[in-house]
Amino acid sequence: MCLYTVCSLLYTVDSDSLLIYVTAFLVLCLVAASISQLYGSVRMESEALNLADTLFVYLPVSLMHGFVVVMFFVGAFALVPRDAYSHKPSYLVDAILLIVLFFLQSSSAGYVFYGNRDIAGALVVSLGLLAIAQQQSNLRFIHWTAL
Repeated sequence: MCLYTVCSLLYTVDSDSLLIYVTAFLVLCLVAASISQLYGSVRMESEALNLADTLFVYLPVSLMHGFVVVMFFVGAFALVPRDAYSHKPSYLVDAILLIVLFFLQSSSAGYVFYGNRDIAGALVVSLGLLAIAQQQSNLRFIHWTAL
């Protein structure tokens, strides 16, 4: 959680410095790797014994993993140095964005239909896609692709 706090602090710095965004993304990569390792060991290698295991072990790990998956891709697009308010994204960025949004939608379905039926992780990824669609309502391509 300490790495996640450092990553959050770096992203909240009000600066246009690419170095800060790259550093925050590298910290986010470390967070994503550690959460994914924990998710793999908890969800795929063990079984919940009772309701307390489900509520206090599996659910938080599942929610955090879904959140980190969405934030990883949002953080990757934060590295694109153009100002979104004055420039439209290029066709290459649009193509990569289409692939990423398709991957996130597939991940949401994969959480439910693969493994231990992780509905909480799928819900977090789906809500992340809805948040992207809501935030990008002025760019129709991003808005409708995220939905």
